[in-house]
Parts: sequence; C-alpha cells; structure tokens
Amino acid sequence: MQYRFPVTKKDRGTLLDRFLASRAGFSLEEARDLIRFGAVWVNRDRETDGNRTLETGEDVTLNIPRHGVRRAYEAAPERILYLDAWVLAYDKEAGVPCQPTPYDAYNNVYEALRRLGSGGGCSLGEASPTARGGSRADGTPAGYLAMHHRLDLGVSGVMVFARSIRANTPLFEAFRDRHVDKAYLAVVCGIPPEDSWEERAPIGRQGGRYLCAEPGKGKEAETAFRVLRRSAGLALVEARPRTGRTHQIRLHLARCGLPILGDRQYGGRPHARCMLHAHRLGLPHPVTGKRLVIEAPLPGTFHRALEGASVPRVPQQG
Repeated sequence: MQYRFPVTKKDRGTLLDRFLASRAGFSLEEARDLIRFGAVWVNRDRETDGNRTLETGEDVTLNIPRHGVRRAYEAAPERILYLDAWVLAYDKEAGVPCQPTPYDAYNNVYEALRRLGSGGGCSLGEASPTARGGSRADGTPAGYLAMHHRLDLGVSGVMVFARSIRANTPLFEAFRDRHVDKAYLAVVCGIPPEDSWEERAPIGRQGGRYLCAEPGKGKEAETAFRVLRRSAGLALVEARPRTGRTHQIRLHLARCGLPILGDRQYGGRPHARCMLHAHRLGLPHPVTGKRLVIEAPLPGTFHRALEGASVPRVPQQG
C-alpha cells in the first residue's frame, strides 16, 4: 500500500522523520525505522536520512513494507560461485528480490552482497576497505557492486556482478552484445512431444502484462529447448535464451502448452516455488578475457519433483 503526502507551505523546513510521523500517524521511532528501511521516497528518490529538511512543493511517498521493517535477509558466503577482484557470481535463492523494491531497500541480493563486500559480517577479500580511506587500490569504493542482469523473484540460480569499475563496462557490453551464454533448467507441466525445439514468438506488453505477441509485433525473442528428463506428467527442460526479454522462458514454455510448475501467472500448477533455475552462465572475463563458465547446482526441490524420472541425472555439457 502506498501513501503520498504533499509538503505544503506550513511544512517547509520540517525534518522528514517528524513530517512522516505527523502525517502518517506513526511514532517518531516508527517513522525513522521506515525511512532507514528504504520505504520512504522524497519526490522520485529514495530517502534514508530522517533529518532531511523538506521544502514546499515536494512530495513524500510512503510504501508500506509487506512484512514490516524486518531485516531478515543476508547473503550466504557458501552460495558464492565465483569470486575474484573484478567479478562475483552468486547463487540466488528463489523468493528473494534481486534488487531493492520501492518498500524495502534491505532484503535483496544486491544490497546483501554490498554489505558483505563492505565488511559487514564477512569480507569479500579485495572488496573490504583499505588504508586508502574506504577504497581499493584501483580506486573502486569499498563494497562497490554493479548489477547487469536480473532474475525474477521466484527464480533461483546464477547472478553475475562487477566488483570493480574497471570490470563494469566490459560486463555491460558482454550482456548488451549477447556474448553471454545462458542455460536455465525448468520443470514443466506436461510431456514435451519432441526432444528439442525452438520458439521464436515475439514478446510484447499489454495492460501491464507481458505476453507472446503476434508476428510483427512486440520484440524479437528466441529460445532453444532440450528435454533432459521425463517423469509422470512432468519434464525437466533446458532452456537457452538467445535474447533477453522479460519473462521470455516462462512465456515461451506456456505458449508450447508446457507451463513451468509453480508459475501460476502463466498457467503452471501450484507448487512451493516457480521451478525455473538459472543453471549456467558463460561469458568472457571482463579483464582477462578468459572464458568463464559458472554453474549453480540444481536445487533439491527439482530432484524431489522429478523422483522416478527415466534419466537418472542431468547430462553434463562442456
């Protein structure tokens, strides 16, 4: 739920925490907690300083956190898949946002990894502050992290971040120029009639929802699929997206009559989670140029869903 409070002439000069407490009916400490949590915006910018002085004509927006101001999520060092001075790869859990939401700037992968890199509980080597006043030898600020791709809330698996200013542009260009190979694993409802196929339906948007558009409309989208296992009414499918449209794999599988288990938005049967996992990412190292292939192990929920599958394990690829 969102509330918007205009700053009037009589409010000019009021501190943000006192203004919010007065307008929203909170105690001063509750207002400060919401501000520190990242649930309050002034005009179009998130504001975490309760001592900010307000001016006439500004707008204060409060986004009520869904679960209160609980600081419940921290990055787990054991989920780090790759780490050097320039790159970090992390195995994102399903159900955790990739980045801050309008109502919560704390409980997400990006901010949790920044805290880890700033020495908050567990340092990430070169990312920790140095004697140069909180920056590394190359001038990169402590805790620096740049995100170049995202996974949907319900999706797990590999995410790659730049840890250095030097690595940032090459990583951006690798994703932009489609030099990153992505392989996802999905448990789908139904049995694919073919062992492999391609889907090229364009992706569009209508009424705020993504959909497979008619030819000539929407943005081009292409995904290659391969069946890895078949089970009773389910199948494990590898998806290799050649473009990076929002919800591309989910939409293409639903179009094929094979919605992802747990993806109720696109017709999948109910399940504890959306059964889509970013399994493998291949890309050139942004500094050395060496090819990196980073894998996130298949979650146990996938193995349990496919008990009795006719193929005992996921085939390995080079």
